[in-house]
Amino acid sequence: MRISINNFFKKKKGLFIIIIIFIVLFIINKSAKLFLNESKLERRTQPEFIEKVYGKERAEDYKIVLAEQLSPLQYEPFIEFKENPRINKFTAVSEFGNRCNDDNVLLCKIPTGGQTEIWIFGGSTVFGYGVKNSETISSHLENLLNKKFNVINFGTGFYNSTQERILFNNLITKLPPPKAVIFLNGLNEFVNNFENNESQISSFIKYKINKSSKDDLLEYFKERILRLNIVRLFSEYSQNNSIKNEQKKIKNFDQIINIYINNQKLTKSIASSYKVKYLHVLQPVPIYLDSYKSSNVPKKFQRNMEKDLNIKNVKIGYEKYLERKLDFILDLSKFSIDEPMYIDGVHYSSEFNMEIAKLLKTKLNL
Repeated sequence: MRISINNFFKKKKGLFIIIIIFIVLFIINKSAKLFLNESKLERRTQPEFIEKVYGKERAEDYKIVLAEQLSPLQYEPFIEFKENPRINKFTAVSEFGNRCNDDNVLLCKIPTGGQTEIWIFGGSTVFGYGVKNSETISSHLENLLNKKFNVINFGTGFYNSTQERILFNNLITKLPPPKAVIFLNGLNEFVNNFENNESQISSFIKYKINKSSKDDLLEYFKERILRLNIVRLFSEYSQNNSIKNEQKKIKNFDQIINIYINNQKLTKSIASSYKVKYLHVLQPVPIYLDSYKSSNVPKKFQRNMEKDLNIKNVKIGYEKYLERKLDFILDLSKFSIDEPMYIDGVHYSSEFNMEIAKLLKTKLNL
């Protein structure tokens, strides 16, 4: 009997080794999740972060806000993507991709064009990531104008000025011209390194179109491997340690700035041809002015942002852009208030949105 048992173990030795390896990997993968959670304690979706930034009395509402805004993007012809239409408690987006200005979704307006509308374009700061429908720049501006105009919020996460120009062109060919248009941007031109005038997902779309069918199986396994906690943990730390390499991606700031300015000239020209009042705003960015001084954003998060050379590219880009001395922009790069301005690395608080809206109202002079 003892001999047969020994023979059994000898024959199954390879199988046992494989089982042990899988058990060890399972334990390592589970342990990695603990480290991932620990490293995210001060990120904007974590309860500790939310309570620190918004205050304990408001934390529950903003847990809902941030959860609602973790929504996939939706395909849109010519501009690649738009905000996913949805109706939630504090985040509502119409089928047109514009965000509602009221927490009561029954009051949500869709764009119809005409002289009672103002269209505002931009990225996630205009959309209002991290705040409620009623706390966005567009909502505050609409209220400051005593609701004489419907301010339509076309802000979309990750958008750059090229996408905003195309969206404006698409809208104005379909709808009657609005009273005014506002473009509030700047950050995404440099933080995402659009030297080739591509969007955040251009490379993904390019891969999907150009790939062959034999890539499907490899992609399936790749996606599942990338979901493993240990792989995510390694990726996170390697990304932090290779930030210096990110800086090399911007080789030609002038090229990015030329694209940015040409998009401004084109949107200004389109607006002028339709007799639409035009306002371009260079958005505030914290790394450019050290605007965290009155923020509740945790210090560790601030330091991590300052180490991110993609964000530092914005400072360099802004300085080079402002050297061009354009006369048709409203420069808010150095604008600040005494109240907390940011709710994370780049997105604005409701209080800051209100102060920006006041400046827009004055500049529009409607």
